[in-house]
Amino acid sequence: MWRTLSLLLVHILIAAHVVHWLMAGKTLAPLELHEVMYTAELGIVTAGFLFMATALSATAVFGRFFCGWACHLLALQDLAAWLLQRLGVRRKPIRARWIAWAPLVVMFYMFVWPHVERWSAGGTHPGFRIAGDEEMIASFTTTDFWRNLPGPWVAALTLLVCGGMIVWALGSRGFCTFACPYGAAFGLLDKLAVGRIRSTDACRQCGTCTKVCTSGIQVHEQLRLYGTVIDQRCIKDLDCVGSCPHDALHYGFGAPALFTTRRPTELPRRPSTDFSWREELVMAIAFLGAASLVRGLYDLVPFLLSVAVGAITAFTFVLSHRLLRHRDVQVGRYTLKAANSLSSAGMWIVALALLLCALLAHSAAVRFASWKGKSAFAEASALPHGQRGDRPRQAVTWLARADAWSLVQTAQAKVDLAWAMALQGSPDAALRQFLAATAIAPERADLHYWTAGFQARTGDGDAAIASLREVVRIEPRHADAHERLGKMLLAADRMEEGNRQLELADRLRKKASPQ
Repeated sequence: MWRTLSLLLVHILIAAHVVHWLMAGKTLAPLELHEVMYTAELGIVTAGFLFMATALSATAVFGRFFCGWACHLLALQDLAAWLLQRLGVRRKPIRARWIAWAPLVVMFYMFVWPHVERWSAGGTHPGFRIAGDEEMIASFTTTDFWRNLPGPWVAALTLLVCGGMIVWALGSRGFCTFACPYGAAFGLLDKLAVGRIRSTDACRQCGTCTKVCTSGIQVHEQLRLYGTVIDQRCIKDLDCVGSCPHDALHYGFGAPALFTTRRPTELPRRPSTDFSWREELVMAIAFLGAASLVRGLYDLVPFLLSVAVGAITAFTFVLSHRLLRHRDVQVGRYTLKAANSLSSAGMWIVALALLLCALLAHSAAVRFASWKGKSAFAEASALPHGQRGDRPRQAVTWLARADAWSLVQTAQAKVDLAWAMALQGSPDAALRQFLAATAIAPERADLHYWTAGFQARTGDGDAAIASLREVVRIEPRHADAHERLGKMLLAADRMEEGNRQLELADRLRKKASPQ
């Protein structure tokens, strides 16, 4: 009950944070753990970085409590597991060799690899600093709360997949175990923590603690071997402590897991995985392929959602492979195929696999067309006008295909196509694409700025002035927009307003220039 109240309080605090921003117009930047990347790469000290640092420091002493008592995704996973159980579906985490390393690989890619790239190129860390909203990317406080957060539909899809579907596919707390890079960091530090689940001599090895553990840990075996739970998946939810019929378990302090020695006792050997090496290879390929294809797709899919989709795809493909090759297939207590006959659950697995294949193939086609178009555009842009040949037309053709094939219309696809059309010598067509882009993302100042340029180029001065007014409304400190607006107003014989805009542009540049 206490953990439920704690997770409920987390969501109340998130709601209060949003309400404060709506009422005050400015608030602490979201306490998102991914903002650690901005501190690590750009040196901008964010609220998310300080929050993560505090959670990691506490984990190094008390153990992995944050995941079990303060993570909103963990709350959604537990809710999904509860709902599935009410429907008669009880899922335990799967056991696999490679997928257990996935969170560590993702953590390395997110937090370490950028530094490796910078150091290999001879760069250095820019140093730490506090930044305001003028940075546009990261800051300690902000007036744009949703700046680095996905839109409502993408956020809902992310929560549905990472907090719900992955539980059905990979078992309870599947995201924590097989996808979460932050969980990987907490798990590593948990090895150093002196606070752990421990047992007394009253332990009777009844296995109740293992039955209630939704992280898939063989709790009673670890207690028998070590007298404590050393598995880094343990998130200290204390379910095992509360369920022990002999009051033999407690949370206490002692030697960290890293320095805990095994007791001289033997246990029956348990299989370390549910999959063969061939199946593990299929899962690894499917995971990497699916995650790579959907990451950033349509400029919408966030990194963690792509990781979750990759993990679900990997497991679904392996099950489908078994259903095609084996006479009988069972997962846990559920029969998917018996005597070469698919059950209803098996049919759902095959249907899901076919749907994933179709979506991934479509995503690959869109990606390929976009890559071909951007490559042709880059090649043409680097050459003198007379040497460009057919490249501008190829860029327009491929980028138009990518835009037409996309399941979701995005502003960036329109912008890429617009610049290719401009390079081809079709300013009117380019303007139509920029107008379409601004209709999709009306709060992007850069789109209105580029649109104004092409409106002026095609002779529609009034429309260009209106677009520039939108730019300075959205981004009042845009000096170039104020200057261009001032010049266009002067050209339209609106001298007083034009001079005001030019003076404002000059003041903004002086304020921004170093003293």
